[in-house]
Amino acid sequence: PMCASTILQSRIALLVYGCDDLKAGAIASVLNLPNDPSSFHRLQVISGIEETACQQLLKDWFAQKR
Repeated sequence: PMCASTILQSRIALLVYGCDDLKAGAIASVLNLPNDPSSFHRLQVISGIEETACQQLLKDWFAQKR
């Protein structure tokens, strides 16, 4: 939620990203803060850009950390 809150507070108009964080995401997976009724800012969200490649990058990175 920290990144999502910063995005909302910065009033970014467009967010483009590769893959969702299914464990802790707050844009469109676990939570959806931009569409929450209490949210003070709306933004356009485009997700899934090179999704498979992004998922693999994350898996590889976390595998190296373990």
